[in-house]
Amino acid sequence: FRDNTPMQFAGGAKARKFVDELNLDKAFAGERNIRMPDQEFFTGPVRLPPLHDYQLDVSSKIIEMLSQATPQKGFISLPTGSGKTRVATESIVRFCEVSDKPHLIVWIAGSNELCEQAVQSWQTVWQCFGKTNGQLAISRLWDSRRPVEAKDADLQVVVATFQTLSRLVEEEIYEWLFDAQVLVVDEAH
Repeated sequence: FRDNTPMQFAGGAKARKFVDELNLDKAFAGERNIRMPDQEFFTGPVRLPPLHDYQLDVSSKIIEMLSQATPQKGFISLPTGSGKTRVATESIVRFCEVSDKPHLIVWIAGSNELCEQAVQSWQTVWQCFGKTNGQLAISRLWDSRRPVEAKDADLQVVVATFQTLSRLVEEEIYEWLFDAQVLVVDEAH
């Protein structure tokens, strides 16, 4: 019993799991005291240019693949700088837009830089094409950024590096990541 006791009750995943296992009120897990910034700036609606014909062709194939009843595998191959990340994110957002159920996407990249580029792409594409009044939750899971938790959102994207996921794959608090509807491996070569 002592091994499962969290070091602190500050709203973390371990504390919430602990109080849940004891059937205690969630308030006993505590809460995170995150200081909100004094000032924030938000971009208005983003107006992205339409996809090029070759990108639209790839996008329609992605949406068709995601629409299949059984799990599918696909591979996007476009020249450097031709918008693979944008095509993938926009296709997935458009696919999720027509569904009333929440979706979980796990996006794996090989470097922190590629992870942050993916986060920025998801944010921009969601602001332009996301579900009206819908909510996107983006979770960063690389370096020392932890813990990541399942969110109650229309779309949750967990962006992670291979290295971080390989370290965390055995941890029970991350089992929910195996329920992802879509797994994207950026730079899959």
